[in-house]
Amino acid sequence: MRKKKYIMAFTLLIIVVGFMYKYFPTIEVKTGVVQASSNIAHSQKLGVFKAKYKPNIKILNLENHQFEIIEAWDEYVWSYKDMRGNVDTQKESQFCINFQQEWLDSDSIKFSSPDAKNIGFRNHKILLSNSDKDTIRLHVTQGKNLIQVLFVKQ
Repeated sequence: MRKKKYIMAFTLLIIVVGFMYKYFPTIEVKTGVVQASSNIAHSQKLGVFKAKYKPNIKILNLENHQFEIIEAWDEYVWSYKDMRGNVDTQKESQFCINFQQEWLDSDSIKFSSPDAKNIGFRNHKILLSNSDKDTIRLHVTQGKNLIQVLFVKQ
């Protein structure tokens, strides 16, 4: 009899978890944590997109690495308001740059920008804070190589 109760409780737990997974797919979303869109389409879908930018250099050739810039855009700083995926936007903006591949030797490659207060990295992406300008400069350095990329608002 006791074993039957455990089986019933376990079955009920599986049903509840399955229901939650199906109807609340964003349950793993961290609310209140600043996010960045994965690409321009995602930014537009969320309603945080501000502007698209075009780089003057599309492919960065460094000592041992070559990086292609896929897209760049400016968006409002945003976070998830609740676990249903509703978005809370702020007045500030963040500039996002997507690359073709991740930089493998991140210790030897340095990124900086005189147009941003902070710079952050995530997988194939660079994020610049407070960069709501018509032209944004990004400096990429590896060893003695310095490349300045200009991103112009479209």
